[in-house]
Amino acid sequence: MKQNVLKLELNSNEKLQITQKVIDGLKSRSKAYFVRDTKLTGFAIKVNPKGQSKYIAESRLDGSSRNKRVEIGVVGVLSLAQARKKARTMLSAIQSGVDPKERDYVDKLSLKNLVEPYYRSNQRIKSSRAEEYISSTLMFMKPFLSRHANDLSAKEYFEHYQKNIKVRPTVADRIHRQLRAAYAYAVKKQLVDKNPTDIVTVQDRPVSTPRERSLSLDAELPAFMRSLFDVSINVTIRDVLLLMTATGMRRREALELRWDQIDFDRFIILLIETKNKHQHMIPMSNLVRSMLVQRDQSEDRHDEYVFPNAKGSGPLVDIRKAMKKVLDGAGITESLAPHDLRRTFTAIGQELGLEIYQIKALLNHADNSVTARHYQDKRAPALVRNRRKLLNQVSDYLEHSATGFVSGIRSDNYLDGMFEEEKTDDGSVEYFYAMEKERLEMSQPMQLTHAEMKDLDPEAYGYRNEKLEKAYDWEW
Repeated sequence: MKQNVLKLELNSNEKLQITQKVIDGLKSRSKAYFVRDTKLTGFAIKVNPKGQSKYIAESRLDGSSRNKRVEIGVVGVLSLAQARKKARTMLSAIQSGVDPKERDYVDKLSLKNLVEPYYRSNQRIKSSRAEEYISSTLMFMKPFLSRHANDLSAKEYFEHYQKNIKVRPTVADRIHRQLRAAYAYAVKKQLVDKNPTDIVTVQDRPVSTPRERSLSLDAELPAFMRSLFDVSINVTIRDVLLLMTATGMRRREALELRWDQIDFDRFIILLIETKNKHQHMIPMSNLVRSMLVQRDQSEDRHDEYVFPNAKGSGPLVDIRKAMKKVLDGAGITESLAPHDLRRTFTAIGQELGLEIYQIKALLNHADNSVTARHYQDKRAPALVRNRRKLLNQVSDYLEHSATGFVSGIRSDNYLDGMFEEEKTDDGSVEYFYAMEKERLEMSQPMQLTHAEMKDLDPEAYGYRNEKLEKAYDWEW
């Protein structure tokens, strides 16, 4: 025994049969060292310079060049016999290719711990949508949350699915697909043995009929637009509903719109993270621009979100109650979902004679061509100009349907967001500089540059409004 202790004092690490006497004779040093057991290869004690010494198990993972070291327990808390027994189990697992830490995770894998990491680590899903998936899935599977993910039988899942599909078929089937994806991932990663959701077949799922609801343009749309500004609802919700109707933006993209996605120099909205993963450039129509400028100049402006919730803690989430209030005010009894405003936008475009390819581009429907995905300049002046022209037609249609003339909504509700040149009785733009430039060009006759105008008529040039010119893509 004295010889063993002497060896430990002379060497950093040592191999010998670990006994209780050896353990009693262990002393800390300036650096950590290991005492490795000769009786059970891979079993050892790590003696720390400060603090507790710990039993460990280490071996090479089967099929890997990686050495795996796992702590078993604290010397003095765990007996030597208990530590040696636990080490045998761990070493057997490591040499079979199983990481004990991963096995411990698998052993504690509840249904909740399966769903949350899957969606939060999924690079293909936006974080906000991932949290929504997690919340709805856990709510749906509430009776089973404390269970181990591997203990959910196909039979009990099928009974649970059938019970819920009778109450809310669309929602239940959507959550079923979310859970099925999480389980399929867990099976591939060998976290669970089976996917209990596979028991649900195509025949068991509800037949989904594509929704085709949109506001009728002759009766419902005018009533809806008037009610939107007449009934008492949150102004932020009113504005986001207007944006969705005037641009065809998806609900989530509109609700979560941030100020850093808005370019007030070129008056465009640029969405980077979209449903189809394609960037979407939306030029501001005169109506949308006036609304956004007024919100930007408001004392209540949120630092990040264009349409914040009432607490200012994030973006708007639920707009259904306000939307129902608008529908009631308009006398519309048939239900209308936020996405139906996107269909209404499409209907307006068709009524105005827009081509299908133009409507698809405005809606950011997928164009999987290589040119469109990788080479198209989303901010090219010609593209901005052409899309703005189309969106102004839609906005003019909305304003006229609500008030009878093309700047009615703006002049009644967004006057502070309008240019002074736009504040006319008939909705026209009275731009003195443009009129003077045109007069001089006719008298020359020659096309004048802005620099030449500045030399010829500095007083008229003083009325030049470059922001106005960009907003209208210089249409004079």
